[in-house]
Amino acid sequence: MNIKKIKRIIKTKKELNNILIIANVDFGHVNPLITLLIGGSVKLKVDNNVELSVIKY
Repeated sequence: MNIKKIKRIIKTKKELNNILIIANVDFGHVNPLITLLIGGSVKLKVDNNVELSVIKY
C-alpha cells in the first residue's frame, strides 16, 4: 500500500467526502493498538509534533 493507492481508494468512496482521513501512522493493527470508535470525537493537533486525543467515545 502506498499514498497514491490510498488516495485513489478514498476518491472512489463518496461517503468519505469531507471526512478527515489519517494515513501513514504507526497505530491501529500494530502495537500500540488503538481503537477509534465510529461516531466518537477526537482532537488532532499538528505542528512540529502530532497529538491525537480521544474526546468522546
